[in-house]
Amino acid sequence: MKRTLSLLLLTFFFGLTSWAQDCHDPNQEEESFIVKIQSGYVKGFNHEGSVGFLGIPYALVERFMPPKPIGKWPGVRHCDKWGPQAMQNTNGQQLDEDKMSEKWCCVLNVWTDKLPQKDSATKKLKPVMVWLHGGAFDFGTSEWDPGMKLAQHDVVVVSVNHRLNILGFLDLSPFGEKYKYSGNVGMLDIVEALKWVQANIREFGGDPDNVTIFGESGGGGKVGTLMCMPPAKGLFHKAIIMSGTILNVNTKQMTEELGKAVLKELNIAPEDVDRIKDVPYAELRAAGQKAMAASIGARKPGTPMMWGFGPTPDGEVLLQQPFQNGFAKISDNIPLLIGTTFNEVQPLRYGKDMTLDEARRELMRTFGFDTQAYIKAFAEAYPDYTPQDLLSIDWMFRPKTIITADEIAQTRQAPTYMYLFTKRSDVNKGCVHGAELKYCFDNIDAGSPEHPSVGLADAMSTIWARFAKEGNPNVSWLPDTWHPYTKENGELFEFGDKLQFRHNHDRKLAEIIDKHCFQQLDEFRDKQSRRQLKVGDVVMTISPRQGGKILSLKYKDQEMISQSKFPESFGSTFWTSPQKEWNWPPVPEFDKNPYTVEEKDGKLILTGEVSNRLKYRIRKEFSTDEKDGAFVITYAIINESGEERKVAPWEITRVINDGGVIFFKAPLKGITPAGLMAFKEKYGAVWYCPDEANQNRKINADGKGWLAYANNGLLLLKKFDDLKADQPAPDEAEIQVYVNRGKSYIELESQGAYTTLQPGQEVKYTVRWYLKPFDGDAAPSKQLLKMTK
Repeated sequence: MKRTLSLLLLTFFFGLTSWAQDCHDPNQEEESFIVKIQSGYVKGFNHEGSVGFLGIPYALVERFMPPKPIGKWPGVRHCDKWGPQAMQNTNGQQLDEDKMSEKWCCVLNVWTDKLPQKDSATKKLKPVMVWLHGGAFDFGTSEWDPGMKLAQHDVVVVSVNHRLNILGFLDLSPFGEKYKYSGNVGMLDIVEALKWVQANIREFGGDPDNVTIFGESGGGGKVGTLMCMPPAKGLFHKAIIMSGTILNVNTKQMTEELGKAVLKELNIAPEDVDRIKDVPYAELRAAGQKAMAASIGARKPGTPMMWGFGPTPDGEVLLQQPFQNGFAKISDNIPLLIGTTFNEVQPLRYGKDMTLDEARRELMRTFGFDTQAYIKAFAEAYPDYTPQDLLSIDWMFRPKTIITADEIAQTRQAPTYMYLFTKRSDVNKGCVHGAELKYCFDNIDAGSPEHPSVGLADAMSTIWARFAKEGNPNVSWLPDTWHPYTKENGELFEFGDKLQFRHNHDRKLAEIIDKHCFQQLDEFRDKQSRRQLKVGDVVMTISPRQGGKILSLKYKDQEMISQSKFPESFGSTFWTSPQKEWNWPPVPEFDKNPYTVEEKDGKLILTGEVSNRLKYRIRKEFSTDEKDGAFVITYAIINESGEERKVAPWEITRVINDGGVIFFKAPLKGITPAGLMAFKEKYGAVWYCPDEANQNRKINADGKGWLAYANNGLLLLKKFDDLKADQPAPDEAEIQVYVNRGKSYIELESQGAYTTLQPGQEVKYTVRWYLKPFDGDAAPSKQLLKMTK
């Protein structure tokens, strides 16, 4: 222990010594550009008309551990050169390996047009804009986008370096409490930088109560991630996301499995996990790449891992996927500016002449029979289009940005504003990913102040600064008022050869693109992941990617499960009861998000994510009983909270509603609410035939351990434990039947006992499914009742 402590002290001492090499006696320094912050004195320099401070350390880091606040240094630290960059693979980027450091990469830069007067009684504080660089969560540096020109718009600009890739986001939490946060330390570095801003930015003339975080591409993804992080709450007040909505993060299950795979690649046993701290970076990164390549969905378009290592929603540091189901409620009060460029990462086709017929033939490969609809929608959105435009427009970021904006505009209190950047390059004739950066930073060098690009850069940077100041992008010279975005108005401001407002101009186009470039990709990946179980002539199809739902139950070619794609309402799913604990819509971790897959001892085992809100995890085990002719499904609810909870299992199955009869063994007088549906008692059972008069209705009943539905010559029978009167959850029941409005589907629901769970405990619930053919009508009969025995 003493040796370990001594090593830590030596490391810290030599770290301070390395800083001291850049530090000088404050008594021998000129006072100009010297600022005293909590860690000591820093000296800036004149950086193209602004005062710049480069490479200020803001945190101490230890591999895979959360950052710690920086200590004090002696003398004056000269901040006139860029600080170290995070360790990363250069990947052909403009990066210098000699500048990289694992230990000292947590540095930031500050620019202001002028420092506050020391003798001023009242300091007028400026808005602060904290820039997060692009490069996914994998590579990049703050050097790419210097902020000296943007600072001349009466704001203080801060840019941040932080840990990236495997060093910032390797989840080792299964291997010990001290690694609990290892999967998110890269984002916690940024949180520490924001804390530094709160503590020190006044000394540079910045207002800690008016901080805007902004970023492009991966930086935009980081902004969205911070908006879902409780540790970041209160550290920023506005947000700008530039081409970042495509960047989803990984699931907790994915990151945990990836962490295990990395240890396996390194031949490190779980009990020896601490050895990973001594593995050289190159070897560590190589192991990470091999582990990722072996993971399902790794590096495939449209999947989180396509961008490499990244944050994980653990319910504590990060509450949820940033761009699914909007943002976390903790950011409801954050005004947001969001947008994309015209071409983004789509390969440009402007290098040669092309006819419309040539473009159409290529488009057919992607859009098929919708090709003409795509061209028509394109012409409506961009009347002056060229054939090359049809193939070069962004197919990735813009559709997802519209979907994200639609969601958050309806659910958040604060306004959302949207922009579209369409200024084409004189070189490649396109407007690619990141093209707007030199404009919003006002870093245009066009050779002449009269060049149109200079005016556009001034306009864009002015609006960015205005938004940072007020949370509102409106400036006096706009042609009209810039209104908050809604799904109905679809309003955005276009920065291009024209500065103009547009309203839902490309919604139809984006919907066609999303259908073919994302939905079809999602459907392909879903089909690849589906599992099937078979009992005789009956086949059950399960989708791990779609909330672990049962999508199909067929006897030969005849389907019983409803295929109607209502939002959140298709297939057979599983929730926790009572519903009043979560209300509608269903919890995405139970009903929508992917489940991990394991096949063991003849069982298909699906495990879901921990619900950020309810702190439960769902597990589903599927197997078959050939002798009994049954599919056996055992559900488990695991209490992942730190407190005692009460919960009941709840299976919901949507079946086709085109006639048929529902029946169960219960007294008619026990059905609630009474009189809402035309039930009748016959042959010792209760029968209900759905009709037009009894739609959008739901009843509760005691099912005596089974529930059945007959339709089109097939009988679906479900068996489960019979509950006593006091066992269901409050206001719930052993069985429930719901008839959807429009006769689109019927829900056959059953629930288990309302059970007390201690932390870590689970409750199981087993349902046996049977699908049998029968002759005759789907009407009350002794034959159908006999088939339930």
